[in-house]
Parts: sequence; C-alpha cells; structure tokens
Amino acid sequence: MQVLPRGEDGIGYVAPAFLLAGMGIMSILLGVIFYQASFNVKIRDLYAPVQTLTPKKLAYFGGTPSDVTVGMFVRDFPQFDAVRGTFSVDTTVWFLFDPRLVSIERIGDFTFERAEILKRSEPYVRVVGNMVFVRYDMRMRFNMSFDYQDFPFDGHRLNFTMVHYFLSPAEVTFNSSRANLVMSPDINIPGWRNIDRRVATGYSEERLETQDGKQESFYPRAVFSLDFERIGTRNIISIFLPLLLVFFIALFTFSFDPVGKMGVQAVTLSATSITALIAYRFVIENMSPPVGYFMASDYIFLIFLVSCCAIFFINIFGAYVSGISKAIIAVVLESIIVTTFFLLV
Repeated sequence: MQVLPRGEDGIGYVAPAFLLAGMGIMSILLGVIFYQASFNVKIRDLYAPVQTLTPKKLAYFGGTPSDVTVGMFVRDFPQFDAVRGTFSVDTTVWFLFDPRLVSIERIGDFTFERAEILKRSEPYVRVVGNMVFVRYDMRMRFNMSFDYQDFPFDGHRLNFTMVHYFLSPAEVTFNSSRANLVMSPDINIPGWRNIDRRVATGYSEERLETQDGKQESFYPRAVFSLDFERIGTRNIISIFLPLLLVFFIALFTFSFDPVGKMGVQAVTLSATSITALIAYRFVIENMSPPVGYFMASDYIFLIFLVSCCAIFFINIFGAYVSGISKAIIAVVLESIIVTTFFLLV
C-alpha cells in the first residue's frame, strides 16, 4: 500500500494509483457478481391459489361432474410492462368436453380474474369423435401484483386465472396439463425471456356473510402460469453505473492534498457528489415500480449515499486524518458496497 503522508504527524493523502487499483478491483468484483446473477433467477411471485379436487370433496359436492379439458395458446403480448404490472395478451382458450353432459353455451360463460376482456370471438366448434372442441380467440388486459424486492434483478410469474362462476364442481371439473399451455415461439419481448410454465386445475371457494349465516360458493378454476426472467443489462447499467461513477469521483478526492486549495476542492467535489446522487434518485424513481417497500435498488442507493456522505465528512477534517487512515476507509467503503451487491444480487 503506497500512502503519501504529509508531515511527520502522518497527515496526508492517498496515492492516486492505490485508489485507481481499488476501483478497478471493485469493478471486476461487481462484474463477476452481475455475471453470476444472470444464472440465478429470483422469482418471488407466488402461484395463484387453486384448491385440489379430492374424492372427499367430490362426495361433499355431490353429483358426477363432467371432465372438461382446458388449454391456452399465447399468441402475442401487445403490451408487456412488468414495472407497472400491466399486460395485454392475444390468446386462444380452448375446451374439449362431452356435449351430452354440458352445453357449449354454458361452457362459454367463463372469465379471467383481474382481467378486462377487450375482444372475444364467436366460438369455433369442431366435433372430435364423441367430444366437442370449442375455441375462443381473445385479447385481454391484465393488472397483476408482483413482488419487486429484488428489482432490478427480479424475475416474475404471470398467473392467468380462469374461473367459471356459472358452473359448480358438482357439474364440471377442469382438467389440464403443462402441455396444454403453449406460448408462440415467434413472441419477442424486449428485455424478458420465458423460462417455465405451469398449469393447475381445481376449484375456488367463496364464503359470504349473510343474515342467514355463512354461504359457500364453489367454482371450477384453472391457473395458467408463465415465468419470465430479465435478460440484458440495460436496466442494471442505467441504474447503477451512474451511482458507481459518482462514488468513484468522490472517493478519488482522498488523493487531494488536504492542506491548501486542493483541500477545498476535495470538500467541494465530495459535496457535489452527494447532490448528484440525490438528483439522480428522481431518475431511479421514474424507472422503478411504484411500491411502498424497499427494493434492492433502494438499499444499494442508500449504501452509495452513505458512503459519499462519509467521504464528505472525512474531507472536512482531512487535515487531521492521516493518509493511511484514508486508505483504510477507502478499502472499507469499497468492501461494504461489494458485499451489499453480493447479498442483494
């Protein structure tokens, strides 16, 4: 460690080469962390709840329900805004069932939760042996709630929940499999990639409080889930590169001679770095989801802000701090930032 003291009492400044070496090592470590994070997709969003239909429940409902196979083909996403949680999707929903047990008109009264149906075609009907295949081409707009704790290193799960409020599990049970959820290979969503899918069927339950007591309602339910991961580094670079550059500029003031004009410049430059961080916070807010809890980007921003504030106060009393102390503080601050990224990313 090369430190240039000022005077016999040890007051001085840090060699620029030492600071630049520390910045280089820190940049390499952060690059390795970002690279490893690209293989570790964090999806905190839960699957939409669906209750499994057991023989005990079937006996409770009574009757012999008709099996209806359901499926979904996702053709396109005209809108895909994971930050705001709004999506529009062009899709085909299809059913395969025995028309002797349930009519096409009754099957067609299905809907999707948290969705606005923008377009819906007339049913396309085709006979397949003793069964009937019915298809609906639809465009829907969804508003979904996501978990953004890991933003901007997050992945998300889209749950398309189909329910039928005009049928009961005593009449119809939905059946499906993962193979019945298909996403068009021509779909290209900038910044996102589909990595998994899942289908779950069963029923949902609603309990209503009335003057006569509790009333229970049961509906067939099918949940089509698609998992997406972020790809590319555009958001990460846009958010964190300016923070890192501002921190490096503030840290480099430790190489200024604390006595004389350079000491004043060190204080001024480190104070400017705090102002720059606060101003850039508004840019980050515009890029971030509107949530009421802290995200990974918030914790990392606070670490950079606290580090720049520490550098500012050290520069104020720079004439009384030795060069070796400044060098140690620089290493500690860089280690804290790297550790924060490692824990959050």
